[in-house]
Amino acid sequence: MSKFMLAAVAVAAFGFAGQTLADQPETRAVSTASVNFTDEAAVKSFYARLRGAAKEVCDSYSTNPVVAQKDRACVNQIMAQAVQKMDRPLLTAMYRSNSASNVGYATGF
Repeated sequence: MSKFMLAAVAVAAFGFAGQTLADQPETRAVSTASVNFTDEAAVKSFYARLRGAAKEVCDSYSTNPVVAQKDRACVNQIMAQAVQKMDRPLLTAMYRSNSASNVGYATGF
């Protein structure tokens, strides 16, 4: 797998500003081409790029706390799905470590 695509969660579920149900979910590609998934530093760098892409996809740039909470939930859900789909032990461990304080979105782990 040379690239991994992140897709926004259904628009109806999160109600992103500026999108309609007819719009395609926004995506970002995060390359895995040069990532050594057995090297902790490489996985940490990849994890940061993956999370950054998820934030770009989900960020509505709203100052409304309710909308900002939905943005965070979107990022959390995308990260959970991406990490689970990639199925790389160090990436999964890093995800679990970083999300340990966030309860309720990491179903399936």
